[in-house]
Amino acid sequence: MNRRSRPDAVQYRTVPLQQLDVRADPDGEEGTFEGLACRYGVVDSYGTTFRPTVFTKGGLDSGTYALLDMHNPGKPIGTFTAQERPEGLHIAGRYDDTQAGRDARARARSGSAPELSVGFIRTDMPTTWEEYDALSDKQKADLEQNIRSARLVEVSQITARMAAVPGSVLTGVRTAAHVRAGADADEDPSALVAALDATLDEAVALAGEYPREGLPEEVAQALDLLVAAETLVDQVMDVLGVYDPDDQDGDEDTAPAGAGEKTADLELERARVRLMLAG
Repeated sequence: MNRRSRPDAVQYRTVPLQQLDVRADPDGEEGTFEGLACRYGVVDSYGTTFRPTVFTKGGLDSGTYALLDMHNPGKPIGTFTAQERPEGLHIAGRYDDTQAGRDARARARSGSAPELSVGFIRTDMPTTWEEYDALSDKQKADLEQNIRSARLVEVSQITARMAAVPGSVLTGVRTAAHVRAGADADEDPSALVAALDATLDEAVALAGEYPREGLPEEVAQALDLLVAAETLVDQVMDVLGVYDPDDQDGDEDTAPAGAGEKTADLELERARVRLMLAG
């Protein structure tokens, strides 16, 4: 059975210290805004660079897009239109005349939430591992370092300095996981479980590098859920009989028959996930 790719996951990129310009309409009514949601030619915290016309190539249109609060699709705070300029993706729009919209406008003006973060789906990536493995090392490096085509999904107004919060990193981890999930579950379920386990292990390790003190309550709760999910996946591996070398602590006597070959397969899956995370 051929591998089939699943729908692409949404990725996020935050514009460091990019301020929203909140201004008044000619009639004196406040509520409009504009800003640069994505800057081109600059290496971001993920090690990637957006290239000019990236969103046009991904199907950018003149219609209205949603401005969200912290990438929460259940909390829209306004609408905007977008156009690509030489320096990046420029947006202009209006806050909703709702309590959430008014609160967001106040946070933008006070400086507590003046940054923009773009939500997008890459359209320049291989859809299967076969396609990815067929690329040259130079082509793989270019994919990992440059974003040349992407579909704009939304833009969010986010809390100042949120680019340093591990939650931003964890959204990227989910994107890496979906690439390996291109294989059908009935084709190689243990490999899929191993890839999920490796992704969660990597996510927990990344999250552990940040102190919990001072994190927003929602972010701290998300980290707790991440650790709980990692534990549940380990339990699922035990139930399904999927060998996890992390459980053996180097004791070869307790490893099942054929574990050496299975360990090599799992480590290959983990290496592939980490390679995708590097992008």
